[in-house]
Amino acid sequence: MPRIRGAHAGAPLRVLDANLLAPRPSERLARVLVDARADVLVLQELSDEWLRTLDEAGARERYPHRIVEPHALDTDDFGIGILSARPLAASGIDSLPGGYRVPLAWADVRVGDRTARLESVHTAPPATSAGAELWLAHAAHLAGRAERRPRDRPYVVAGDFNGSPFSFAHRRLLAAGLAEAHESVGRGLATRWPNGVFLAPPMRLDHVYVGGASVRSVRELASLTSDHSPLVVELAL
Repeated sequence: MPRIRGAHAGAPLRVLDANLLAPRPSERLARVLVDARADVLVLQELSDEWLRTLDEAGARERYPHRIVEPHALDTDDFGIGILSARPLAASGIDSLPGGYRVPLAWADVRVGDRTARLESVHTAPPATSAGAELWLAHAAHLAGRAERRPRDRPYVVAGDFNGSPFSFAHRRLLAAGLAEAHESVGRGLATRWPNGVFLAPPMRLDHVYVGGASVRSVRELASLTSDHSPLVVELAL
Protein backbone atom coordinates (compact mmCIF):
# COMPACT_ATOMS: atom_id res chain seq x y z
CA MET A 1 0.00 0.00 0.00
CA PRO A 2 1.54 3.38 -0.94
CA ARG A 3 2.41 5.80 1.84
CA ILE A 4 0.16 8.86 1.92
CA ARG A 5 1.92 12.13 2.69
CA GLY A 6 -0.06 14.35 5.04
CA ALA A 7 -0.37 18.11 5.06
CA HIS A 8 2.55 18.39 7.49
CA ALA A 9 4.90 15.94 5.78
CA GLY A 10 8.35 17.38 5.11
CA ALA A 11 11.65 18.21 6.77
CA PRO A 12 11.04 19.76 10.22
CA LEU A 13 12.36 23.19 11.14
CA ARG A 14 11.85 24.79 14.56
CA VAL A 15 12.04 28.60 14.48
CA LEU A 16 12.07 30.76 17.63
CA ASP A 17 11.25 34.45 17.14
CA ALA A 18 11.97 36.89 19.98
CA ASN A 19 12.05 40.63 20.48
CA LEU A 20 14.48 40.81 23.40
CA LEU A 21 13.76 44.34 24.73
CA ALA A 22 17.18 45.86 24.17
CA PRO A 23 17.81 47.64 27.49
CA ARG A 24 17.21 44.53 29.59
CA PRO A 25 19.69 41.68 29.03
CA SER A 26 18.44 38.79 31.17
CA GLU A 27 20.34 35.62 31.99
CA ARG A 28 17.07 33.90 32.84
CA LEU A 29 15.40 34.70 29.51
CA ALA A 30 18.60 33.85 27.63
CA ARG A 31 18.54 30.36 29.15
CA VAL A 32 14.88 29.92 28.21
CA LEU A 33 15.67 30.80 24.59
CA VAL A 34 18.66 28.47 24.39
CA ASP A 35 16.88 25.63 26.22
CA ALA A 36 14.00 25.75 23.70
CA ARG A 37 16.43 23.98 21.33
CA ALA A 38 15.14 25.66 18.21
CA ASP A 39 16.97 25.16 14.94
CA VAL A 40 17.06 28.92 14.38
CA LEU A 41 16.73 31.96 16.64
CA VAL A 42 15.31 35.03 14.88
CA LEU A 43 16.04 38.04 17.10
CA GLN A 44 15.13 41.73 17.30
CA GLU A 45 16.38 44.50 19.64
CA LEU A 46 19.70 42.69 19.79
CA SER A 47 22.44 44.60 21.60
CA ASP A 48 26.06 43.69 22.26
CA GLU A 49 25.08 43.11 25.88
CA TRP A 50 22.25 40.78 24.85
CA LEU A 51 24.48 38.83 22.47
CA ARG A 52 27.07 38.36 25.21
CA THR A 53 24.36 37.23 27.65
CA LEU A 54 23.01 34.72 25.13
CA ASP A 55 26.47 33.32 24.43
CA GLU A 56 27.19 32.97 28.15
CA ALA A 57 23.95 30.97 28.40
CA GLY A 58 25.17 28.53 25.73
CA ALA A 59 24.10 30.13 22.43
CA ARG A 60 27.66 30.16 21.08
CA GLU A 61 27.85 26.38 21.26
CA ARG A 62 24.23 25.71 20.27
CA TYR A 63 24.06 28.32 17.46
CA PRO A 64 27.53 28.69 15.92
CA HIS A 65 26.19 29.87 12.53
CA ARG A 66 24.99 33.45 12.65
CA ILE A 67 24.46 36.80 11.01
CA VAL A 68 24.06 39.69 13.46
CA GLU A 69 24.10 43.45 13.66
CA PRO A 70 23.81 44.30 17.36
CA HIS A 71 23.19 47.96 18.14
CA ALA A 72 24.50 49.75 21.19
CA LEU A 73 21.88 50.58 23.80
CA ASP A 74 22.55 54.31 23.47
CA THR A 75 22.06 54.18 19.67
CA ASP A 76 18.63 52.63 18.99
CA ASP A 77 16.60 49.43 19.42
CA PHE A 78 17.02 48.12 15.85
CA GLY A 79 19.78 45.56 16.48
CA ILE A 80 18.95 42.39 14.56
CA GLY A 81 20.20 38.85 14.15
CA ILE A 82 19.72 35.23 13.13
CA LEU A 83 21.47 32.47 15.11
CA SER A 84 21.35 28.97 13.62
CA ALA A 85 22.21 25.47 14.77
CA ARG A 86 22.23 24.47 11.10
CA PRO A 87 24.79 25.59 8.50
CA LEU A 88 24.11 28.70 6.45
CA ALA A 89 24.49 28.58 2.67
CA ALA A 90 24.50 32.39 2.54
CA SER A 91 23.60 35.34 4.76
CA GLY A 92 23.60 39.11 4.85
CA ILE A 93 22.28 42.36 6.26
CA ASP A 94 20.07 44.63 4.15
CA SER A 95 18.45 47.95 5.06
CA LEU A 96 14.80 48.92 5.16
CA PRO A 97 14.10 52.13 3.22
CA GLY A 98 14.23 55.58 4.81
CA GLY A 99 16.73 58.13 5.98
CA TYR A 100 17.48 56.23 9.21
CA ARG A 101 19.29 52.88 9.04
CA VAL A 102 17.03 50.01 10.05
CA PRO A 103 18.71 46.66 9.27
CA LEU A 104 17.10 43.44 8.07
CA ALA A 105 19.00 40.16 8.55
CA TRP A 106 18.58 37.22 6.18
CA ALA A 107 20.06 33.74 6.00
CA ASP A 108 19.71 30.69 3.76
CA VAL A 109 19.57 27.80 6.24
CA ARG A 110 20.39 24.24 5.18
CA VAL A 111 17.78 21.69 6.31
CA GLY A 112 18.75 18.26 4.99
CA ASP A 113 18.74 18.58 1.21
CA ARG A 114 16.60 21.76 1.36
CA THR A 115 17.56 25.39 1.85
CA ALA A 116 15.14 27.78 3.56
CA ARG A 117 15.36 31.58 3.39
CA LEU A 118 14.79 33.23 6.81
CA GLU A 119 14.53 36.95 7.48
CA SER A 120 14.50 38.86 10.77
CA VAL A 121 12.75 42.25 10.67
CA HIS A 122 11.86 45.10 13.03
CA THR A 123 9.94 47.95 11.44
CA ALA A 124 9.70 51.48 12.75
CA PRO A 125 6.84 52.01 15.23
CA PRO A 126 4.10 54.26 13.77
CA ALA A 127 3.87 56.29 16.99
CA THR A 128 4.31 59.71 15.31
CA SER A 129 3.46 61.09 11.88
CA ALA A 130 7.09 60.68 10.79
CA GLY A 131 7.16 57.18 12.26
CA ALA A 132 3.93 56.26 10.48
CA GLU A 133 5.34 57.41 7.15
CA LEU A 134 8.47 55.34 7.73
CA TRP A 135 6.39 52.34 8.85
CA LEU A 136 4.36 52.47 5.60
CA ALA A 137 7.59 52.50 3.58
CA HIS A 138 8.92 49.54 5.57
CA ALA A 139 5.66 47.59 5.16
CA ALA A 140 5.58 48.17 1.40
CA HIS A 141 9.23 47.13 1.12
CA LEU A 142 8.62 43.89 3.01
CA ALA A 143 5.62 43.08 0.82
CA GLY A 144 7.78 43.64 -2.24
CA ARG A 145 10.45 41.31 -0.89
CA ALA A 146 7.79 38.66 -0.27
CA GLU A 147 6.47 39.03 -3.81
CA ARG A 148 10.00 38.67 -5.24
CA ARG A 149 11.03 35.85 -2.88
CA PRO A 150 12.81 32.82 -4.36
CA ARG A 151 10.06 30.32 -5.15
CA ASP A 152 12.39 27.30 -5.18
CA ARG A 153 12.81 27.27 -1.39
CA PRO A 154 10.75 27.76 1.77
CA TYR A 155 10.56 31.37 2.94
CA VAL A 156 10.08 32.61 6.51
CA VAL A 157 9.99 36.28 7.53
CA ALA A 158 9.61 36.87 11.26
CA GLY A 159 9.87 39.69 13.71
CA ASP A 160 8.30 42.80 15.17
CA PHE A 161 6.18 44.32 12.40
CA ASN A 162 4.65 46.92 14.74
CA GLY A 163 1.33 46.13 13.06
CA SER A 164 -1.69 44.12 14.15
CA PRO A 165 -3.42 41.39 12.08
CA PHE A 166 -5.73 44.19 10.85
CA SER A 167 -2.91 46.35 9.49
CA PHE A 168 -1.88 47.30 5.96
CA ALA A 169 1.37 45.34 6.39
CA HIS A 170 -0.46 42.15 7.34
CA ARG A 171 -2.85 42.36 4.38
CA ARG A 172 -0.02 43.00 1.92
CA LEU A 173 2.03 40.03 3.13
CA LEU A 174 -0.98 37.72 2.90
CA ALA A 175 -1.68 39.05 -0.59
CA ALA A 176 1.92 38.20 -1.51
CA GLY A 177 1.07 34.54 -0.87
CA LEU A 178 2.38 34.12 2.66
CA ALA A 179 0.54 32.50 5.60
CA GLU A 180 0.72 33.87 9.14
CA ALA A 181 1.67 31.21 11.69
CA HIS A 182 -0.98 31.92 14.33
CA GLU A 183 -3.74 32.10 11.76
CA SER A 184 -2.54 28.86 10.16
CA VAL A 185 -3.27 26.95 13.38
CA GLY A 186 -6.54 28.72 14.22
CA ARG A 187 -5.11 31.13 16.82
CA GLY A 188 -5.64 34.41 15.02
CA LEU A 189 -6.70 36.20 18.22
CA ALA A 190 -3.55 35.31 20.18
CA THR A 191 -1.50 38.22 21.60
CA ARG A 192 2.23 38.65 22.24
CA TRP A 193 2.59 42.25 23.52
CA PRO A 194 2.92 44.12 25.95
CA ASN A 195 2.83 41.34 28.61
CA GLY A 196 2.27 43.76 31.48
CA VAL A 197 5.53 45.61 30.88
CA PHE A 198 3.72 48.64 29.43
CA LEU A 199 0.21 49.97 29.91
CA ALA A 200 -1.44 49.05 26.61
CA PRO A 201 -4.16 46.63 25.47
CA PRO A 202 -2.82 43.17 24.55
CA MET A 203 -2.26 42.65 20.84
CA ARG A 204 -0.05 40.81 18.36
CA LEU A 205 2.55 43.05 16.74
CA ASP A 206 5.05 40.22 16.16
CA HIS A 207 4.38 37.74 13.38
CA VAL A 208 5.91 34.78 11.57
CA TYR A 209 4.94 34.62 7.89
CA VAL A 210 5.62 31.47 5.89
CA GLY A 211 5.71 30.49 2.22
CA GLY A 212 6.57 27.08 0.76
CA ALA A 213 6.11 25.31 4.12
CA SER A 214 3.30 24.31 6.45
CA VAL A 215 2.90 25.28 10.11
CA ARG A 216 2.72 22.27 12.44
CA SER A 217 2.34 24.16 15.71
CA VAL A 218 2.77 27.51 17.44
CA ARG A 219 3.49 28.16 21.11
CA GLU A 220 4.47 31.16 23.17
CA LEU A 221 7.19 31.00 25.82
CA ALA A 222 7.10 32.86 29.12
CA SER A 223 8.09 36.45 28.36
CA LEU A 224 9.98 36.91 31.66
CA THR A 225 11.66 40.30 31.11
CA SER A 226 10.66 41.26 27.56
CA ASP A 227 7.46 43.05 26.58
CA HIS A 228 7.14 40.57 23.67
CA SER A 229 6.42 36.87 24.21
CA PRO A 230 8.96 34.66 22.38
CA LEU A 231 7.30 32.36 19.86
CA VAL A 232 8.27 28.85 18.79
CA VAL A 233 6.94 27.78 15.38
CA GLU A 234 7.28 24.19 14.17
CA LEU A 235 7.42 24.04 10.38
CA ALA A 236 7.37 21.26 7.79
CA LEU A 237 9.37 22.20 4.69
